[in-house]
Amino acid sequence: AKVSFPVMTGLFLFGFFYERTILNAAVHPEKWGLVEYVEKGTVTISNMPVHHRVLNAIYDNPFVMVAGMGFPFAGYVLKENLKLTHLTLSQKIMHSRVIAQGGVLGILLTTMFFREYMHKHGRFPEPEGSNSVKELD
Repeated sequence: AKVSFPVMTGLFLFGFFYERTILNAAVHPEKWGLVEYVEKGTVTISNMPVHHRVLNAIYDNPFVMVAGMGFPFAGYVLKENLKLTHLTLSQKIMHSRVIAQGGVLGILLTTMFFREYMHKHGRFPEPEGSNSVKELD
């Protein structure tokens, strides 16, 4: 416990400032010298099926999937365990933690297996000639 608090604080601050920097670079690319990488004035509308777009997004951002499914799962497990009357509060929390860890590991393994599958077989391609480009005013 003596070491974990400073380590976790440092990790949190690193992640927080990293995310703030990335967000700032996305919002103000001219400050970061990224103007040549940003396309302005056009929006490409994809005609790819929704499930292919979702699977490509999961392939690109696997930990968004893990967090997006893991947090609600852990919250649901805690909510259900708090309803049990024969356990003390600390037992309810420990049971919730163990079950939630197992569930999140299952979600993580499934996501990583999917990512490996997509890595071997490639992303779902855009349909040929079916994209439309819209000019922004």
